[in-house]
Amino acid sequence: ISIFFDDAEDGGTVFPLLLPLDPSGRTFKAMPVALEADEVAEWHDLINRSREQHAHTDQDGYAYRRVDAAETHPFRQRVLETAMEMCRGGRRLQQPVVPEKGTMYFWKNYFPNGEDDVRSLHAGCGSRTGFKFIGTFFLRDWPGPFQEHNSFWDPLEERPDPLDEQRRQVEGVALQGFRLQYISLLYQRQREAVQQLQGSAAAVKLGAAQQMHAWSLLNDDQGRQSEEKLQSFIAAHGFGAVQTWNVQGASDHMF
Repeated sequence: ISIFFDDAEDGGTVFPLLLPLDPSGRTFKAMPVALEADEVAEWHDLINRSREQHAHTDQDGYAYRRVDAAETHPFRQRVLETAMEMCRGGRRLQQPVVPEKGTMYFWKNYFPNGEDDVRSLHAGCGSRTGFKFIGTFFLRDWPGPFQEHNSFWDPLEERPDPLDEQRRQVEGVALQGFRLQYISLLYQRQREAVQQLQGSAAAVKLGAAQQMHAWSLLNDDQGRQSEEKLQSFIAAHGFGAVQTWNVQGASDHMF
């Protein structure tokens, strides 16, 4: 389950093997790799055989569900290249899962018989126009930890590369701003719900607790430190400067 918190021109979630069978009437064009039925079926069988072989071991049964830059299989290479092309193509190629504020998408990775559906393979695209904020909820079929947890962004983990560390610090400021911007909307919804369920006195009590929480966020040491880092970045590169980063992901990270 994914929910977008902002509208954006790009930054959607792409499904390079998806076929246009959307019952809601929203149409999109299938990518050429999605029409290579024999290759898709072979990959589907490989994934599910791998799961069966490792069902009772501590080994990774999803090795063939991941695709990275070191992939050697020709078809899976083309799928990776297609996903990257869709990310570069903006909303036009990222249909049907595109950033629309408040929109939630739900999809299943399995068929009703329990087999893994290779066509649900997907990639999250970054936004070229700003920061992308998205909430994701995973429904797992067994306990973790899962290998892809290592690929999640950690704002508290310092990066060894100086330029990448600057990027982390600037993103930390954006994250702090997100917390403050959306917490007020959440507060309002909470008060409305409490007002309806428990009455005005309970809503007033909740409002006081929310005010204390907001004050703790405004006085958060990490937030102040992030702001200082941002000002340092501006001083070094100038206000309005455009800085790009190119980060090489580990080979075991899924797309």
